[in-house]
Parts: sequence; structure tokens; C-alpha cells
Amino acid sequence: MVNCCGTNVHISTSFIVLALIIAYILTVNLYPSILGEVEKEDQLHYIVAGLITSFLFIFGIIFHELAHINAARSLGVRTYDVELFLFGGISSISHIKSPKEEILISIAGLFVTGMLSLIFFIIFNILYQQNSQEFDIISLSFYWLYLQNLILFIFNSIPVTPLDGGHILKALIWYCTGNEKLGLLI
Repeated sequence: MVNCCGTNVHISTSFIVLALIIAYILTVNLYPSILGEVEKEDQLHYIVAGLITSFLFIFGIIFHELAHINAARSLGVRTYDVELFLFGGISSISHIKSPKEEILISIAGLFVTGMLSLIFFIIFNILYQQNSQEFDIISLSFYWLYLQNLILFIFNSIPVTPLDGGHILKALIWYCTGNEKLGLLI
């Protein structure tokens, strides 16, 4: 467990394994398939890039969850902690009192993921253009980060709980009907 911005973040072993699996896939699959195989003594570049890229991706998941926590706090909603596990993360937040709070808290995480995707795309594009529109290890890493955050943004927008899109749909139904429980049924 670590404390980040006043929030206890519980990191499960499966989350650490996920980070290592991502680094491994980048190192032995993505980089060699796009950039070509390298001599054994030069593989350190792929390993370091894979670990850094994996770390940046994992950090993005943490930022996403902390965005939910910070949005809730700014609305006066009590928050507890963040749990990170194999399939992502969950922010522990007390009962939300209005559909507006539910929407704002849910959108905060999506906004962070969307902004990360955009930032990674801009960095990738600058590096790619400077490299005569050819991939190098750094531009390829930022391209991968852009794509993964875009995929997470789209996936997390699906209107099914516990995803953010599901919380937004629940809040919209609650707002339209005045019945919070009806939003939970759909």
C-alpha cells in the first residue's frame, strides 16, 4: 500500500504481474516486430523501454482512479481508498447523493484517460515527424501508450456498471426518473 495525494492505494500482486507482463510483451513482441530484432547485447534498450512504457501505462490507471477520488472530494463526497488489481482499479467512494455527483465523478476518470491518450498522441506525432515518419523505440512506445489509453477510454465509456459509462447511464436514468434504484436495475 502506498499513499498518493492523501489516498491509500492498495496494489495487488496481480497488478504488479500485469505491469511485468506488459513490459515483457513490449520487449519480446512489439518492439522486435516493428523495429526488428537486435543483438543480445542491445536488448537492454528494449527491456528498459518496455519497463518505462509499462510504468507510464500503469501510472495512467492510477491517475484515472485518483481523478474519481479528487472529483468526489471536491463535491464533498467521502472517499476511502483505491484498489488496483489485474483488471484495473476501483475507487472506494461513499454513497453519492445526486445524479450530478455521479456524472461528475465518473467523467473525471474518463477525462484523465482521454487527456492522457491525447497527450501521448501529440508526443508520438512530434517524435514521428522528427524521425522522418519512421518508428523508433521512443515514438513506438508513445504510440502504444496513445492506443492503449484510447482503448481504455472507449471501453470504460461502455454503459455497463461497474464501468464509468455504466455509472453515467445510471445517473442519467436517476436524473430523468428521480429514482436512483431504477438506474441500478438497467
